[in-house]
Amino acid sequence: MNYLALYSVKFGRSIPLLLLALSILQLVHINVLDLALIRSAVDRGEWWRLVSGQWVHSNAYHFFSNCLVLACLIYLDRRAVTRKMVEFISLSGLCGAAVYLFCPALDYYLGLSGVLHGYLLLVLLSIRQEKPLFVYVGIVVVLTKIALEQFDLYPRAATEELIGLRVAIEAHLAGVIAAGIIFSLEYVYFSYKRR
Repeated sequence: MNYLALYSVKFGRSIPLLLLALSILQLVHINVLDLALIRSAVDRGEWWRLVSGQWVHSNAYHFFSNCLVLACLIYLDRRAVTRKMVEFISLSGLCGAAVYLFCPALDYYLGLSGVLHGYLLLVLLSIRQEKPLFVYVGIVVVLTKIALEQFDLYPRAATEELIGLRVAIEAHLAGVIAAGIIFSLEYVYFSYKRR
């Protein structure tokens, strides 16, 4: 019996399970151990922070706003739960690695927004055949937002005040690039598999 297929039947099951896991990690982060991506800790060999730093937040507003967006994206994503989870974990690892390798000024990073930007792109690409116009407009909006952020033309002061941190726009870019890599690999894999 294929147990992964059994869990892939209901797309909605992943929302409460993932939110529960993120809530537990957030409680550990607040009360027991700082799980953020801390550059000096990763340098000492704590590589797990590349992923855990994506999954914890600075405060309740930061946590709940990211969880709300994540729940909406998971709900919109009608693909199998196992595929979504593999993409989510892969995005988390790639985004964390990119922040660590290519953003040396970020000594302390936490939050899910980089992964969410990438996951939004993957969700859009997954429905490109059913709703092509919606997808193209969505991709243009996401890429325009990323470009405006990189040139400091996108307002973020209000968000920074609410979350108590600088918005790590580098992570948003990393998430979109990671999504592009994942989509390309999946496209090649599934094209080859169909032959």
